[in-house]
Amino acid sequence: MRVVLYARVSTPGQAAAELSIPDQLAQMRSWAERRGATIIAEFVDPGFTATDTNRPGFQQMIDRVMNGEIRIDAIVVHSLSRLFRDSIEQGVQRRNLAKRDTTIVSITQEFGQGNEGDFATQMIALFDEYSSRETAKHVTRTMKLNAKEGYSNGGVPPFGYRRVAAGQKGDRIKSKYEVDPVEAEIVRTIFKLAVEGDGKSGPLGVKRIADTLNKTGIRTRKSNLFTTGGVHEILTREAYTGTRRWNVRSSKTGDYKYESDVVAYEVPTIIELDVFDRVQKLLADRDPQKSPPRFSASPTLLGGIAVCEACGAAMTARTGTSRRGVVYQYYACSAAGRKGTTACKGQWVSAPKLDDAVTEGLVERLLQPAHVMSLLDGAMKARDAAREAVHSRIAALTKEVKEAGDKLDRLYQAIEVGVVSVTDPSLKKRVDDTVADRDRAQAALDRILASETSVKTIDPMKVQIFSSAMATTLRTGDVGARKAWVNALIDRIVVGKTGIRVIGKKDLLARAIDADGDLTRTARPVRSSVSEWCPGRLHNIRSSN
Repeated sequence: MRVVLYARVSTPGQAAAELSIPDQLAQMRSWAERRGATIIAEFVDPGFTATDTNRPGFQQMIDRVMNGEIRIDAIVVHSLSRLFRDSIEQGVQRRNLAKRDTTIVSITQEFGQGNEGDFATQMIALFDEYSSRETAKHVTRTMKLNAKEGYSNGGVPPFGYRRVAAGQKGDRIKSKYEVDPVEAEIVRTIFKLAVEGDGKSGPLGVKRIADTLNKTGIRTRKSNLFTTGGVHEILTREAYTGTRRWNVRSSKTGDYKYESDVVAYEVPTIIELDVFDRVQKLLADRDPQKSPPRFSASPTLLGGIAVCEACGAAMTARTGTSRRGVVYQYYACSAAGRKGTTACKGQWVSAPKLDDAVTEGLVERLLQPAHVMSLLDGAMKARDAAREAVHSRIAALTKEVKEAGDKLDRLYQAIEVGVVSVTDPSLKKRVDDTVADRDRAQAALDRILASETSVKTIDPMKVQIFSSAMATTLRTGDVGARKAWVNALIDRIVVGKTGIRVIGKKDLLARAIDADGDLTRTARPVRSSVSEWCPGRLHNIRSSN
């Protein structure tokens, strides 16, 4: 009799109990020896559920049996539940194996051959399937309750967090997430690059953020280079705003679950919600499927930010020629141009008139010193609150550096007094890991200290200089400079039948004024996404439809 052995466990708990893989194999070998069976091969699947046959060891075993190179009389398992927990799948596999005259034998559930044995095996399979489903429901119910109470259900913590013991239930230690000061500082750096840039340009895209991190020596948790996918995952992780969602997708199919099955629970906040939302809008704006690059790169002043009030489509720049041969420029609804009047009746407006109206509106309504001062008052208060948070982060990082240094000192002292031998093979790794932790914390501390600036008050004279310089740039600067500042100050321009509405933001003003009114010292801006000021209707410019 030629047999193959198969052993499986689903969890570390089973591996530590009587169902450990070595124990299963030992019992099956003993069974084979007593019956004089020849063991052709052994297959194992540690940490795989029997509800899914997509297990590497299982698939290799089935391939070995079905290829017919060597006749296999039986697949031997400790119990049928080690092989299947789905009665239908078991029936299908048993029929396929029968084509090769191969049977399935459980050393603890021997029912014999024939109809009675098949019936008993099928009943056991149904019972195992029922037990598996009931266990899964109980486990899911327990994990939901665990998540609702704010505890972790295992898995790798998101970058920026670490797991800490937070309670005990029986023999089980319950854990929660806390902020990892070093990783959290990297997360904040990534979001800052996405919103403000690196001081040499405006907000950076995912690829440039990854490149900037890698060039400055910032690495992932496993000391690898950052990738665009890794950066995008961090920029879109909602947990950083203080709410983590558990049970969002099926572990088997990857499909999204019903919202009623999802559990949201609190975790420490790393990124403020308004910053997170701003980055999501920036990412959406850069999506080629939603915002074609030709819009943001348009040489026209308002290309990419002017939209049609009727349908929300972009107003694109076009040219025409009058009967007298005069060439004129205008903005027109792109939906009407591409899809016809069924999509939108369409409207257009003179490009020079719209450009001038927006420019003068910014100068006359937004860039008056008194108005700028009122806008910046709230920004300065928010900055003061942010500085307190920075000081707290500095203290946390300083503590991390000190704790790693103290741990190194204790290791060195243990070597000096002979408690630990320098030949201990684990010593070098412990020292190297501790040095790496200290250096990572110190690097994060150095970065935050380097970016820390003294508190600046808003000087009315500086605001006057800035407002005047901005007005000159917007009115007489080259198209590139004008477009950069218009995109930085304006989120979108809604063009309607009887007028236009401008929606924009104010945070760039504080950064620009901090540069002492010297516009060349501020980052070249690009469009942001948060609507924080709205001058309203600037001019009653008529558009055609």
